[in-house]
Amino acid sequence: MFSRLTPDGYPLELTFSSSPEPAVRYALEVAGPEMPEHQRLREAFRLYQVLAGHPASAEIERALAAVQAAHELSYGAWFGGSHTKATDRYKIYAEIPKDAPLSEFPTEIFPGALPLEPGHSQPVMFGYQPESDVREVYFRTGTLAPEDIGRLLWKNNLSHRYHETLELIQATAGRPGSTAALAGFSLAFNGDAKTRAVSLFTEAKFLFGSDANARRSLLKLAQARCWPLPGYEEVSRAHHHWDAIAGNQGVIAWITTADNPVELRISVRPPDPGSGGF
Repeated sequence: MFSRLTPDGYPLELTFSSSPEPAVRYALEVAGPEMPEHQRLREAFRLYQVLAGHPASAEIERALAAVQAAHELSYGAWFGGSHTKATDRYKIYAEIPKDAPLSEFPTEIFPGALPLEPGHSQPVMFGYQPESDVREVYFRTGTLAPEDIGRLLWKNNLSHRYHETLELIQATAGRPGSTAALAGFSLAFNGDAKTRAVSLFTEAKFLFGSDANARRSLLKLAQARCWPLPGYEEVSRAHHHWDAIAGNQGVIAWITTADNPVELRISVRPPDPGSGGF
């Protein structure tokens, strides 16, 4: 196992959503461990062209490659997909080097100033959906207080969703004050730099401790809110008795947009064949 995508190095992650729209969502490595990190961005864009039947923006690829070029990388790039009966959508995830200054980022990648004060947010990844031209900058933070969440939503014209967002975070964790466990956020925008979504992130181990407790808590929440999560229940079945620190339940995300209900997403490392997860 070589990947940094999941805690144990597995090169594939599945994601499940509270959204009623049925979809298969995943993120994966673009190649095996033999490919150097600085070649993975090009491979991600090549993979998109093969799957979509047309190239993504060469301008975006060049801008990302320029940001990565002179810096050490941990993983380089990942690739994601979301599939429904009617649509196939793909997403390229490009690593932003931790020592790359903001002055190196062209507006195609980063359209403005840091959304929180310097030292409290560091850009770490760029997501790009070529079909819709949606771009997303991911930030790592220290702890996020409720007022930080309020400031993020207010700056991006989403302050009317503050109470709904905070309530769902606390309901997911099962306790007040749980925003301190948040590890990052993202801002999604399109070509005109208008924010489409603010997402908040943490890891399951920070909220729930063990895989078993994460599964119990999330299924209880889904039942209480009538969310259809049959895929998550099935894939996570092998975690039912895993009381060690969460290593298979991955990122937990809350996605806030202007019009839709706040969405919860759960990422899970797929079970090994024969483990009882499927």
